[in-house]
Amino acid sequence: IKSLKDISHVLANTFKDLYTKSIIGKDILSNLIKTKNERSSYHDRYVKELQQAHTEYSLYIKEADTLESHIIEARVRAAAAESQACERMKEEMGELNDHQSLLTVESAFSWCVDNDLLKMNNLISPKDYLTKEKPHVKDDGYSLIPGPEKSVLRLHALCIVSTVIMFQKPNRTKPRPKWKGEPSAKDREEGREKLQKLKEQHSFLRNPRFLPPSAQQGGTSLIRPRTKHTLPKPVPALIAHFSSDDLVPIFLAKPSVVVFTDYSVGHVYETTLELKNLTSASRHVRLIPPTTPYFSIGLGRFPGDGGVVAPGMSCKYTVRFAPGSLGNYEDFIVVETQAEHIFVVPIAAIRPPPVLTLPRVLDCGYCLIGGVKFVEFFCQNVGLSSGTFCIIPKNKWSFFAEQAPFAISPSIFVLQPGEATAVEVVFFPTTAEKSCQAFTVACDNCQVKDVSIEGEGQLIALELVSVSGQNDPPVLGEVHDLSAEHFIRFSPCNPHSVQQKKLIIRNNVHLELPYHWQIMKPNLRPLLPGEIPEPSHIQFHLATDDVFHVSPMAGVLSPCQEVEFLLTFSPNELKDYHSVCHLVLRDVPELPPESTEDGILQPVRTGSKVSDVIVMEIEVKGSTVPYQVLLDPYAVIIPGDLFICTTTRRQFKMWNHSKTGIFFQWERMSSSSHIIEVEPSTGRIEENECFDFDLIVTGGKPEKVVSSLVCHIEHRQEPVTLAVEVSFKGPTVTLSVPSVDFGLLKLGEQTHTTLLLTNITQLEANWTLKEKCNNQQDTQVFTDAFKHIFLNISLYLLCLDLIVQSPQVCLLNCELLLSDLYIGVPANATVTLFNQTLLPTDFSWILQGKQAELCTASFQPSSGTLGPNASMDVTVTFTSNTDVELTELAALCEVLGMNSPLALGIVASKTKNLSVSYSSTQDDERPSTLLLDFDDVVLKQAVTKQLLITNESAIPAPFTIEAEYFNCHALKVRFKLHVQNRLKFVNSLLAHGKGAAFFVLPHCGLLGPFESQSVDITAYSDMWGEYRDLLLCKVIPAKGSSTIHVSFTPFTLSGSVYESKCVGLALGFMSLDSEVTSTLHNNAISISNHEKIQAAAHSDAAKTPLLLCFLVVCEFDTTQTFQLKNNSEMALHFQLETQPPFLVLKPQPQAFTSTSSNLPSGDSQSLVLKPQHSMQVRPGEYLPLPAEEAEVPAEPPDSLHLFLLLSVQTVPLCAHLDLATIRLSTDSIDFGFCYVGQTQTVEVNLYSHGAHTYWKSVTESDVFRVTPDFGLLRSKGLHVTSYSQCLQISFTPRYQTTDHRKKKCYI
Repeated sequence: IKSLKDISHVLANTFKDLYTKSIIGKDILSNLIKTKNERSSYHDRYVKELQQAHTEYSLYIKEADTLESHIIEARVRAAAAESQACERMKEEMGELNDHQSLLTVESAFSWCVDNDLLKMNNLISPKDYLTKEKPHVKDDGYSLIPGPEKSVLRLHALCIVSTVIMFQKPNRTKPRPKWKGEPSAKDREEGREKLQKLKEQHSFLRNPRFLPPSAQQGGTSLIRPRTKHTLPKPVPALIAHFSSDDLVPIFLAKPSVVVFTDYSVGHVYETTLELKNLTSASRHVRLIPPTTPYFSIGLGRFPGDGGVVAPGMSCKYTVRFAPGSLGNYEDFIVVETQAEHIFVVPIAAIRPPPVLTLPRVLDCGYCLIGGVKFVEFFCQNVGLSSGTFCIIPKNKWSFFAEQAPFAISPSIFVLQPGEATAVEVVFFPTTAEKSCQAFTVACDNCQVKDVSIEGEGQLIALELVSVSGQNDPPVLGEVHDLSAEHFIRFSPCNPHSVQQKKLIIRNNVHLELPYHWQIMKPNLRPLLPGEIPEPSHIQFHLATDDVFHVSPMAGVLSPCQEVEFLLTFSPNELKDYHSVCHLVLRDVPELPPESTEDGILQPVRTGSKVSDVIVMEIEVKGSTVPYQVLLDPYAVIIPGDLFICTTTRRQFKMWNHSKTGIFFQWERMSSSSHIIEVEPSTGRIEENECFDFDLIVTGGKPEKVVSSLVCHIEHRQEPVTLAVEVSFKGPTVTLSVPSVDFGLLKLGEQTHTTLLLTNITQLEANWTLKEKCNNQQDTQVFTDAFKHIFLNISLYLLCLDLIVQSPQVCLLNCELLLSDLYIGVPANATVTLFNQTLLPTDFSWILQGKQAELCTASFQPSSGTLGPNASMDVTVTFTSNTDVELTELAALCEVLGMNSPLALGIVASKTKNLSVSYSSTQDDERPSTLLLDFDDVVLKQAVTKQLLITNESAIPAPFTIEAEYFNCHALKVRFKLHVQNRLKFVNSLLAHGKGAAFFVLPHCGLLGPFESQSVDITAYSDMWGEYRDLLLCKVIPAKGSSTIHVSFTPFTLSGSVYESKCVGLALGFMSLDSEVTSTLHNNAISISNHEKIQAAAHSDAAKTPLLLCFLVVCEFDTTQTFQLKNNSEMALHFQLETQPPFLVLKPQPQAFTSTSSNLPSGDSQSLVLKPQHSMQVRPGEYLPLPAEEAEVPAEPPDSLHLFLLLSVQTVPLCAHLDLATIRLSTDSIDFGFCYVGQTQTVEVNLYSHGAHTYWKSVTESDVFRVTPDFGLLRSKGLHVTSYSQCLQISFTPRYQTTDHRKKKCYI
């Protein structure tokens, strides 16, 4: 059995030696080309002809290979289709398994083969011998290999068909015509029966083992019933040709077809083939190995010895497969038994091939010559296995996938099932022609596929099709551009006018060409007839006049389309214009170099050079002429006098003799007296046409008017003027009074009076009252200024007299200098206020300045009223409380009606301290020292001296005078004492035992400001000697009194809530001990040392627990206010603390002080609460919970801790959290179709459940709008937790470039 792919014997029989003899291959041809030289023309011609013949041969071989592959694929498809049809017939037969071996199906080869391809190659097609039409089978050009299941069915079907052919009886021929003397059918039948009886007499029994089961005395089959069954009626006609004894299988192969599916090169695969004896006799079996080297079989494993298989038993063989490639393999194993015919087991190695979805033709389109075009083609492996693909030129097998003018990348790629990649094709044409090259796609499973790449190279070809309007050619001798191809002339026009011409340019290339226009200066140079301009004479400079424009200025020329351009000429000045319009194409590749004679391919230029190229030059010219405008008449003179306030009209015309229409605009002469204007004031006059105007004159006052009206012509430098001459007269109006006196007025007040105007003419008189400015007087003068206002009534002047004033007060002295000041002692000074107007004025005093806190000042009077032109003395009482100089002080006097107050600067010199002087009444007193000399004193006799104390300051000074050492005190002194009492008094003074005493009277007192007081110092002595001492003057004398401050700081016990008492004892100690012996005037006095308690003080105190009263003030959403009150008689320092989620907000004290002026919260801040004062505390709650817990209420328990010295007060805190949820009444809104600019509105309800909710909407598009876009959902009723609000969502579509556009956004 020959392979289905091997048809070489057919070609050999057909073409004989043309197919079998050796040919000149490409290797021989390559060697001949390499040895080619130009010396032998015969050799060159032979090689050229040989190349041509080899090319034709390759083409024929390619066509033959294509035809062979197509026939093989058609046969495979037909076999698969026939196998499927056979299986369907088996399913229809059901229980008739004995006749399945007799099934035949109609050949499907005619359906799968391309009859046109066979006819084109002069082969017989199925249509030539079949009349039925094949069904339509779509051929997409891919070489698809059927799956393993179809191939197995095909091989199985072939095996069955071959077996049927081997075992079937010869077909019965048609009955021959009966010849003369031939026996009849009955006679022949009788003769056969006699012959059969004769044979039976001479036949012997044979061993049933050597007889086929279909024989009459043969062995019994294990799978075939012994009794014969009649065929039912619906048996196909195919089975009727065979008897039930034709085919009886002896051995059954499992599997019936050995198939290898998943394999790779370099591996060996094994499977087991089982042969089961289906007869009732033991039989020998032998296997003939496969014919190809890729398949092999091992030794058989038999159930017994001798290679005999008992009935119903099986023998097993190992079939091995060693693939040399990933292609498909087919072979068979021949099973020889004792039967007459052999048994064949097909072997197949079928791997699901990768299928690449790459088009058969890759069209790269069009590309400019010299350019490089990259085109991507996406392909996908739609097969069931991976594959490695290689793309190479068909005529040149190499690893470089390049064949001019095409190149492919990547040339080698691997695709798994379902994977896709992009194949990039590079097209670099060098000639203006269509190119086509063939490439081969080879797969690692030995399958190949040819693809062709096509592309066409083109040259730039543009054509100026037409120019609108009349175009005059250049005249003889006219200067023109050296390189321009086309010429366009515009007709003469006026400056600032616009002329346009339409240019139609056709792109004759199948490519889009990006372009832009350049307006250049012309290259003007005279040339002789037939002279060619030199390239150096052609220069490129941009035009600077900017009068020629091309629209569109840039864009893309569509392939093979005509484009309309608008050439505009818009001059601005009076001159001739000349330019050249260059049409420039962008990114045009450079032309490639000419190919070399040796035919060596140039490498692919992945980055070819591109530049801008001028492809068309159009020379344009244009000129301008001035505007021609005339007035008829050129002046308007109105005779006689015209009444004022009446309107008079006169007509005139304007002619336009310009090249284009003009726009005019007349100025309007509108003064305070007259109005002269032209109607219409603006408009347009076409060329060579006239326009009628009305001159409108309205007088405002009687006078003669000679003026000119100006008419501006657009883009005309000089305007057109119309001379006008006219005289006006008006009515006469008289006044009832020559002047009006309003008297005194305050600025801002109003008053009125009545005037009588009389018109003594019959004309209606329009009168106006206007204030005439008087530059000689100032209306803002406030001191006795009379304001004169002159009102102009027609031609009359009315004098108005009035006095307008504003409050104006001044200080006669603006600075107050205070000297000789003492701390705490008031000083008086006087300032004077003066009213400069006739208006009564109210005033008041205040003291301001940086140093105002260091002093006090009072004013007498502090406020009052100043009469007209009156003055007032104000007494200033100033007291300084510091010893520094005060210079930054000011006393402000606010005057009602004045914009700014009066400022009185106060400068206070440095204050003086207390100064006391001492003097003696003795005449011989030396001025340098102060000495009281008592001379000789009799023992126990008194000698008195006077000491004069003088207070040289204004500060009252209390004093105490005593001797430093020989001091003495007396509680009550009586100047008239008896002798006995006197002695007792003296003894009491000398009781200290010092020997002498100085008695001071008075020893204390108050020395007033600048007061002098005499003090008597009396000397007593009971021991002779000379005594000296110092007289001390100070606040607290010996044996005097002093104030002692006692403070009580109780210890605080935590948790104490009851009142407790504290008892204390204060002991006063006075030390009489002197460690240093004092020496006074050489007199040493020794005093004994001892200490004694001189005073004791008992103190009682009650300690009250430090508690703050908590009072609830009000309640809000998330905060609750408490009021703390200090009921004690001392200031309390405390802190407030709490734990999250609670926090203490900034306290709002009614009267308190703290260490920080700006408290963000109450936690960790030290606060002070004064006695009998209160403070508000606001504990709040902050719970940042996630959105998914919005509906879960929370009750976070906590406490507010108040730390008061060493005690702690706790207030329980509890908050119930109710988070809000919101929803809309609908999830989507469809506005349908809407017109652009039309607004449509839909109402949607917003619902909220739970706590109060602040909401805001955000839209992604500006055509949708939500009203309102934010708000607060809050119920007005109590105990209501559901709220709603109506929202209006509007849609206003805007204009889009497309007709319909769908808008969508999320809110």
